[in-house]
Amino acid sequence: SLLAGLPNLLDDRVPDGEDDTQNEVVSTWGDAGDLPSQLGWTDDFEPRWHDDVATSLGGWNSENAVAMSGARFVALSGQVARLERAISSYFLDMHVTDNGYTEVSVPLVVGRSALEGTS
Repeated sequence: SLLAGLPNLLDDRVPDGEDDTQNEVVSTWGDAGDLPSQLGWTDDFEPRWHDDVATSLGGWNSENAVAMSGARFVALSGQVARLERAISSYFLDMHVTDNGYTEVSVPLVVGRSALEGTS
């Protein structure tokens, strides 16, 4: 249909830019300098990016995921995939128990018409 060919429109508050290097920070909270003491890090502790940790554990595969789904996707495996599942389960359980959320399990594969008109 005609509507399927229209691009997603950005909110008027979104700053213009050519790519993600021109993103603008619009809000922050907390003080990153306080993190080491709040988390009990020793002076010799070196924080690492999550993708570096997952790669060193052998559970991060961005190349295959990009081939399947496009940029900015990753396939997790082994203990890294298990950790992601555990974190998701923990937070889902917490929000259902503590905040009255209703858990819903929906189909993972849908027909084309279900995807049209969504944003």
